[in-house]
Amino acid sequence: MYEGLTDILGELPQGEYGSWIIDHENDGSPEHPIQMPFVSYSGLVRKFMDAVYTFEKNHPEYGLNRYRDILEQNGIKWGSVSMDAVDVSGKDGICVMALLLGAVRAERFCDGALLGFFQKGSIQRWLERLKEIDGGVIGTSDKIFDLRRLPAILAKSKMLTGIERYRFIMENVRRVDVSLDEGFQKTYENFYTLGRYPKEFRRDYFAYMERCKETGLSFEDALSYFLKYGTLEVSFSSKLVHTLDPEQPIWDRNVTDRHFGYKIPAYGTKDREKKILDRYKRYKRDFLNYVASDDGKAVIRAFDEAFPKTGFTDLKKVDFVLWQDAGEEEQK
Repeated sequence: MYEGLTDILGELPQGEYGSWIIDHENDGSPEHPIQMPFVSYSGLVRKFMDAVYTFEKNHPEYGLNRYRDILEQNGIKWGSVSMDAVDVSGKDGICVMALLLGAVRAERFCDGALLGFFQKGSIQRWLERLKEIDGGVIGTSDKIFDLRRLPAILAKSKMLTGIERYRFIMENVRRVDVSLDEGFQKTYENFYTLGRYPKEFRRDYFAYMERCKETGLSFEDALSYFLKYGTLEVSFSSKLVHTLDPEQPIWDRNVTDRHFGYKIPAYGTKDREKKILDRYKRYKRDFLNYVASDDGKAVIRAFDEAFPKTGFTDLKKVDFVLWQDAGEEEQK
């Protein structure tokens, strides 16, 4: 949603923001009045300003014409001292956009005000917060999963069925030639719903899995490989990578979207593949942080009590629980 703004983040650390123009030519006489100092802003800053105004125009529901009121509602004064000092880690998109627009508007009343926000790193921090919001980063574990739901989820009949199928896949993936073994392929297709794909794709998928057993495989490699079919196979690329390295998380919307708030960028999004890779990286970070959290450890203990000695990674135990919390309408 905020990509029109956050796309400039990569240019900020090494970018030029602007420079003061001081009139050294005129002497202050009536014939030659001295021009007041002003900042000549770089193309990067002008691009940023245009993006802020474009967002304000395209999103009237934000009410950004009242940016000063929005700031005050968040305990922020419209001024460089208060705005630079604010911790935006818990602020929503409306508040952050009000900060950005407030910084741009401040330039109208005080030359160099916007330059100060750039030089102090405030603009970068605010844009990074928008990128977090866009990616769906959730800061507290209690928003990811309600532990009170654990008993009901672990008692689901589908949980045991899923565990048996997954155990078969992980026990046999390195025992058999997955490019030829029909039993393995059928179980995998049923568990991950790969069967809805054309036969040519499935044949290639298992052949690629077999080839990568020895060499290893990254999510980026898998995503790039399946691009020849004309689409970015985010979910099935992650499932293949996880099968060969169960310490890597699966991108499944039941978990990724519902619990962590990460969505695949829409078709037509600029630099879509790059954004997907960045989003997967952040999702993996957040997933592993949750696994290591007190809530994550509670999920793992409960899983082990219900299904002892599975041999699954802690990551997968958490994944099983979170996926079963997604409702009955979806299946892997």
